[in-house]
Amino acid sequence: LSRAVTGAGHGISGSCTHSVIAAWFPPREKSAAVTVNSLGIVAVTTLVYTCAVPLYHAFGDSWRRVMLLTLGVLAAADALWILLYRDNHALNAHIARENARSGRVVNAFSGMRQAVSRRDVWLVCLFMGLGNIASNGINTYLPQFLQTVRGYSDTAASAVVGVTAGIGAVGTFLGGAATTFLGRRKGVIVPCMAVSTVCLALSLVCPGAMLISGFFFAYTLLTNFRPPASQTIATELPDSTPSL
Repeated sequence: LSRAVTGAGHGISGSCTHSVIAAWFPPREKSAAVTVNSLGIVAVTTLVYTCAVPLYHAFGDSWRRVMLLTLGVLAAADALWILLYRDNHALNAHIARENARSGRVVNAFSGMRQAVSRRDVWLVCLFMGLGNIASNGINTYLPQFLQTVRGYSDTAASAVVGVTAGIGAVGTFLGGAATTFLGRRKGVIVPCMAVSTVCLALSLVCPGAMLISGFFFAYTLLTNFRPPASQTIATELPDSTPSL
């Protein structure tokens, strides 16, 4: 139940982040904003995986105390967001004027109905959802795979995952840069996802710790090209950001 509530909160916060980017950033800057957001997520993931086992031992071999520390950090971050964030009132006023001019009556529920009835919205949700399921599943079971199948110690497995996440930050940065520079989303996503899938498959069957780590690192680098491009697509759907 706790994990389900955590996942629900993560989903809501992710949607709000995309709405904030769509509301505040002009089209040419959206991919850069998404890249910064993605880099923050990857950087924290790297930090957590690297520090998880040392924190566990430092707190008397207690995961409960580590979770309490995490809860405190989360509460502080939420407080900062509530205190510092401001809505884009100019955009809201512009939307209200456009609705009044066109005679449309738009509220949150009618906007939601319009969104869920659109094919492009469903396709983006499906792609991002499947990508997140695959990525989170691999990140979740990678330490267990390294320990139970490949014989890594818990410290070594955590270190490999931490380094892998760090390399993912590089991939996120490069993916965001490529998305911004090329101005293309599909052209970044498709080839990188294809090659990363091959690297993942090779990492599961190849012998030797160096090869395993190398293919995992290559997989993580390339698969992290996807989030900036796919999240930028979510902010560029028609009518996602009215022109000011």
